[in-house]
Amino acid sequence: MSNYWENNLFPQFLQTIDSCTLSDLTTYQIQSELEGLAMRAIQDFMFPQYSLAYTLDETQNPETGVMYGYYFNSDDVGQKEYNVILARMKQYWVEFQISQERLFANAYYDKEIRLHSPGNTIDKLLKMFTTFEKLADKAEYKYNRTTLTGDSGIGEINDD
Repeated sequence: MSNYWENNLFPQFLQTIDSCTLSDLTTYQIQSELEGLAMRAIQDFMFPQYSLAYTLDETQNPETGVMYGYYFNSDDVGQKEYNVILARMKQYWVEFQISQERLFANAYYDKEIRLHSPGNTIDKLLKMFTTFEKLADKAEYKYNRTTLTGDSGIGEINDD
């Protein structure tokens, strides 16, 4: 049970973001959104050292009232892998935020009322997306610099 995403991935992700978008969602909807982000991140994870295969457990968790959800089949998946997956999840979360059409809507049309610019919000989100994309690439690069034993991975590619 230690490899359930709701126990490991999701709490770490939720601690690193501050979103009013999630506050409007139910526990089930939040879990569903995070599962989608995690699946995308896992799919884009290049050269993991352990299998990132996962399975869905539809048993209901009595603590949350929703199913346990997905878990990694391998017990070897640990914090090193989570760091890369979480970095990609944040990148995709910002990408999702950019696509929200509510960001483009002006609530008021009175020229005397000054509000923050939707264009400025989008610009900041695009910059944040670029930053998170670079951080995710860096996390994956750092992950692939060492072998399972912690030794440098350089030079082992051509060794027999």
